[in-house]
Amino acid sequence: LTTAVKLFTTRPASEVSMADVAREAGVSKALAFRYFENKRALFLEAVATALEEMEAGSDPDPGLPADRRFREGLSEYLAVSERYPHALRSFMAGDLGRGPEVQALVQAASARTVDRIIARMGVTEPTPRLRHAVRSWLQFVRACNMEWLEHHEVSRDTLIDLEIATFRAAVAQSLPLPDVADGGPFLP
Repeated sequence: LTTAVKLFTTRPASEVSMADVAREAGVSKALAFRYFENKRALFLEAVATALEEMEAGSDPDPGLPADRRFREGLSEYLAVSERYPHALRSFMAGDLGRGPEVQALVQAASARTVDRIIARMGVTEPTPRLRHAVRSWLQFVRACNMEWLEHHEVSRDTLIDLEIATFRAAVAQSLPLPDVADGGPFLP
């Protein structure tokens, strides 16, 4: 499974075969098929594993100050994106990622992340508008990270600053908190 995660997230999924996974893991192809019925089953398990790693990495120590925790979470999410350059494409829109099972895994991980962000904001009854803003912002972060991985036109810090500024703007428009609307330092 570790080898499958590595291969499926560093190469386009369509270019990875069960034989590739078995060879890289140092096992026989028959053994790989003993644990995973087919490439699709292995891919789904690899997606779930990689998403868990992405979630864990983007959730730094809750004891840190909010602004530092938010910045470190974005930085680690970007680092995971760097380690797995094809993960976002494969899991979000790639050839194997188009299926309902993958989309369900991605949506569940996104929902958990949205819930965590909103909870850290101290909002106990989020409005649909706030939930939509945070979900949309997550899509923005994914797109920004993919763009950055391809072009590196701005520094890592500039990218994270942009993602934070966009979050602040989205929250300011969706949640009428005085410190946000007045340009204060509100962060989850």
